[in-house]
Amino acid sequence: MTHPSLQHLRSLIGLAALLAALPAQAELKLAEVFSDHLVLQREQAVPVWGTASPGDAVNVEFAGHTVTATADDEGAWMAKLPALEVSREGRELRVSAGSESLTISDVLVGDVWLCSGQSNMEFPMKNLKNADEEIAAANYPQIRLLLVRRNYSSTPADTINGCTWRVCAPDRVSDFSAVAYFFGRDVWQETDVPIGLIEASWGGTPIEAWTRPALMESKPSYARPLKARTEFVEHEEQVRARMIQEEQDRRKWMADTEKLMNEPPAPGQAWFSADAPLPDAEKVKVPGKWAQNTDGLALYRRVITLPDNYRSGPATLDLGVIDDFDVTWVNGTEVGRTTPSNIRTASEFRSYKVPAGLLKPGANVITVRMGDWRWHAGFLSPAKKMSLVTDSGTSIPLAGEWDFQLDIDLGSRPYAQTNPFKLPGVLYDGMIHPVIPYAIRGAIWYQGEANAGRAVVYGELFPNMINDWRAQWGQGDFPFYFVQLANYRERNKEPVDNEWAELRESQTKTLSLPNTGMAVTIDIGDAGDIHPKNKQEVGRRLALWALADTYGMTKTADGKPLVRSGPLYSSMQKQADKIVITFTETADGLKTSDGREPVGFAIAGADQKFVWAQAKIDGDTVIVSSPEVSDPQAVRYGWSSNPDVNLVNSAGLPASPFRTDDWRAITEGRY
Repeated sequence: MTHPSLQHLRSLIGLAALLAALPAQAELKLAEVFSDHLVLQREQAVPVWGTASPGDAVNVEFAGHTVTATADDEGAWMAKLPALEVSREGRELRVSAGSESLTISDVLVGDVWLCSGQSNMEFPMKNLKNADEEIAAANYPQIRLLLVRRNYSSTPADTINGCTWRVCAPDRVSDFSAVAYFFGRDVWQETDVPIGLIEASWGGTPIEAWTRPALMESKPSYARPLKARTEFVEHEEQVRARMIQEEQDRRKWMADTEKLMNEPPAPGQAWFSADAPLPDAEKVKVPGKWAQNTDGLALYRRVITLPDNYRSGPATLDLGVIDDFDVTWVNGTEVGRTTPSNIRTASEFRSYKVPAGLLKPGANVITVRMGDWRWHAGFLSPAKKMSLVTDSGTSIPLAGEWDFQLDIDLGSRPYAQTNPFKLPGVLYDGMIHPVIPYAIRGAIWYQGEANAGRAVVYGELFPNMINDWRAQWGQGDFPFYFVQLANYRERNKEPVDNEWAELRESQTKTLSLPNTGMAVTIDIGDAGDIHPKNKQEVGRRLALWALADTYGMTKTADGKPLVRSGPLYSSMQKQADKIVITFTETADGLKTSDGREPVGFAIAGADQKFVWAQAKIDGDTVIVSSPEVSDPQAVRYGWSSNPDVNLVNSAGLPASPFRTDDWRAITEGRY
């Protein structure tokens, strides 16, 4: 006879075996894009999706609506809430299947905008010149933020790696896109509609990475990047391992550099002394660059003389943009540092406070230990941005002759040779696909710098990407507003062919797509910084397009006329030795931003040789001519990386660069 306890044990074992043989119950889950504090899109169907056990009936409840979906054979389900009205009060979104349930709290209903692109979209609030002030004021509970973590993928991803919605507040906004924030803030202030901002951006990335590879596969010109993607897919594990090692090498180099920068300059105190000899130093002109392609440390010394009656109050030391790192002393006392451990962005403007009592009548010594990694190094801002400003307001220029010595050669800095995040489709799959089909009002986009060398190809890819995103979302031609590249680099003395100008042209041509708009920023860039700091105005100009076209506003909330754009080239008419240019988006008329005659125009005859032209405003037209060109054929305006331009409309918005010719572009045929 079997002992009862043994029989019971056998029964338990049998039951366990039976349960193990049954299909596992899938946990009820929502897609990661749904979390507390989210914003649902108003006035259109709202998809809600996730996973459950195959065959489960899933109920979704919100604002008095209940919809049901059935999980498919793989457990995926999607339900669609009907069009919702604006809700400024946080509500609950409930999802249930059988005995399981989920609740998402503090849900608003308003307008959701996708914000994507490369580094100028990624540029965070904390890197603004007045970051502390703007962050402290960023207290807008009706604005919600979702920052999608960087992720590249060779297959369509379903996860955003644990990212969650957050309420816009000073302690939650510092790492969020400044352009996106200012766009959302301005739209909310004018409409009083809750705003959701989904940021999915990655610095240094080309448009190919944000484009589904299927759009490129039929084009022979894309064979090389598509081949690189295929090789990545085949060897993804090794590629990721190599990237990890490269990052470890880079971090070690940075730590070693930081340690060296913390050591006092050799020899001894000579670099802190006004009259100590520096036998190995040379005299160099500042601002300026040093030792191309030298990764290392250099020393600079400048002696300034203050009057005998100088009263030693506090002062401000402005050194402009330094590439890349620095530790700065005044009379041997450190006053500021921007080193690998605390640098906020490439080419950061240096403005250091000099405490009272440090400066003295007579000779004073400014010493800078500068560190460089890759490419150019030195003081890169215009001379007028380098000065010592005393508490009385006296400004002492610092441009001119400095002592200079290359101090330590660090050898080449390890950097990422492996960049799969630039391959076709990997950011679409990794960062955009997981968000689709979350209901959105539209998208804003700031990207193009990485494609300037392939501007003509960009003119094909950009509109195709927009059309495809719209198709994948299935919401029709949703609004898509983008930023034209800002002015950057040194100005050209004569008219030139230019890659950045051609990229801007490709962006402008994309306005032929329905429901698009372009914020022109040719007047608010920075010659020495590819990441200009005035993101407030960029966001405002994007918001103008949205307020005018998406929201149908003709006036701002305070009653001022709402103008969405600066002048856009429309047509040309040749009149003897002149060319008359007609514009749209002139508002109440054309003018110049500085009261001068219009500048930035160039004109050419059949020889295609451009010379600077005279220009005169006549109503909504500009008449362009030059005594050097008797039979003109074409006009260009703002056709360089950093043009001197001043044509605006009555609202003060700048005219977009353009050309009237279709002569062969220098980027044509490139890939």
